[in-house]
Amino acid sequence: MSTFGGLPRYGRQRSKTSKDISKCGDSKIEQRQRQERCKSVHSFIPSTSSVVETEFPLSFSDLKLLKDQGITLNTAPCHADSTSQEQCVISLDKQYYIGSGSYGVVVKAAPSSKSPFPIAVKVLKPNKKLDFVSFNTIGRYQKIDINSIGNGKEKALREAVALRLLTEAQVQAVPKYVTYVETTQYKILSMQYLTNFKELSKTIDKFGPAELNSIACQTASIVCNMDSVQVYHDDMNERNILVDLSTLEVNIIDFGQAKLGATELSRHHFTSGSNFLKQPVNFLSKLKQLNGQRFSKLLDDIQSKERKELGSFCKQVKLYVSSSESVEGTYKELFDKYWKVTKKNNQFKCSSSNKG
Repeated sequence: MSTFGGLPRYGRQRSKTSKDISKCGDSKIEQRQRQERCKSVHSFIPSTSSVVETEFPLSFSDLKLLKDQGITLNTAPCHADSTSQEQCVISLDKQYYIGSGSYGVVVKAAPSSKSPFPIAVKVLKPNKKLDFVSFNTIGRYQKIDINSIGNGKEKALREAVALRLLTEAQVQAVPKYVTYVETTQYKILSMQYLTNFKELSKTIDKFGPAELNSIACQTASIVCNMDSVQVYHDDMNERNILVDLSTLEVNIIDFGQAKLGATELSRHHFTSGSNFLKQPVNFLSKLKQLNGQRFSKLLDDIQSKERKELGSFCKQVKLYVSSSESVEGTYKELFDKYWKVTKKNNQFKCSSSNKG
């Protein structure tokens, strides 16, 4: 078993003994009722999924390792295939369940007074598709050395490394990294759980031109902030752009395919900015449709320039916030009229005047 990094800002909890861990085994009498309990615990799961397929058993040692990192999972005292009193399963009750797939499951951690935000826990079953990255850490706070990516002594899940890099660099509007733990059965990534956000793919038709321009401007700012610390998002589609419908605040999620550092950038020939100008096809088409012909021409020209010169867009964003007069005409018109990017606390941001 191993751990990767600790909780940001609020530190690790003291090591717990087995007495601190809620008992998840049961007596012989209770074992007779396991099937009924399991049916109840998993009652919301579609009938096409069996209880066995959706169970994620945890041992006491797994739970202790997580609790030592400040993570408490909600568990259920039933396991369809085992009578072991040393195991429980992750509760998939509606109030804890976030999502699942062939990779594993994502659930909410139990509330903690030590955490300034809710925590989501991604529990992954080991398989050949999981992507790992090697690295070294440096300095007093043992931050990841971006120049060591691919040649380091430590190794962790790609998404965990990407989120840790972004959190260490204090990049905003992405889930904050909490911790990464490897147990005998799973790879477990804990991160900030973003509440009140919806996928842009499911909400895009709710917005008018001013609102979509605000969302686009914020997304542009976020991807350039990520690029500035050499974390390049490689899956910039509408499902990974989240929007708070009440505030229009934007967050970017899903860094499982992110490329890290100069070596990986040169090998894959893209930036987050170039992906943002290419990948969310429905979003970009909607912007062109609502903003009109002049906007469409500006965006087409900028997309063309990005294909010829990698990273042009974010370079022009950087120039614009320093001295807008030095920016190329096409970009200046886009930023002046549609996506007014500013800079505050070393972060690119979208001016409030863009909000609908």
